Amino acid sequence: MKVVVKIIAAAFVFLLYAGAVHSEQTADFVLVIKSESRLYLIHEGTEFASFKVAFGSNPKGHSNGYEGLSTFAQLFNWTNGCIALNDRDMDVVWQSVNPGTPIEIRP
Repeated sequence: MKVVVKIIAAAFVFLLYAGAVHSEQTADFVLVIKSESRLYLIHEGTEFASFKVAFGSNPKGHSNGYEGLSTFAQLFNWTNGCIALNDRDMDVVWQSVNPGTPIEIRP
């Protein structure tokens, strides 16, 4: 019985997550506030999603090779000039932001 409950719970969580990734909501503006370490997706002036991000202290290019540590890496500013999200959050952003959407980066 416990196994069945766990399977149903896992399926429910998966369906909720899948719905978030394939959300119909589209951002018309992206706001990054560095002092908060947050990226906000905004539609018609209303925030509909927010994500923890990490930054680099010296922006100079790409910072690749640590994908397996993305959850842990989000705790630190480890990039070289990028705005880093974990893979799951990046999937949501990818589905919600069209090319050409304005982005503002505030201190």
